[in-house]
Amino acid sequence: NQGRENDKEALACLQEAETIVEESFGKEDPRIVEIKRDIALLYLKMSNQEVALQYLQHVEYLERRLHGSQSTNVARTLKALGTVHMVRRNVGEAEQCLLQALRIFEADYPPNNAIIKDIRA
Repeated sequence: NQGRENDKEALACLQEAETIVEESFGKEDPRIVEIKRDIALLYLKMSNQEVALQYLQHVEYLERRLHGSQSTNVARTLKALGTVHMVRRNVGEAEQCLLQALRIFEADYPPNNAIIKDIRA
């Protein structure tokens, strides 16, 4: 139970940071992406895939705006989205996200061989 309490406390702190950064620097500040990603991962850890999915989708949108649709940042988020979709048994959506991530990683130079191998597994 101590772990759950720590997760709840961490989530509260991250959500407070999210609010402060959005109010101070705007909703598309690069710092907000990292905070939202951390919140998503924490929700995943807490077995709340629905909210994690929403946060990851927002992170993907922001990363596309900040880094371009072919960036490895977007690909990493697509890989995470694909994983969440797999856990939720959304096979079609999982496949779509993972294939998009795979294309980006394969086009990157030098290629991310370890991540490519992981996606193909």
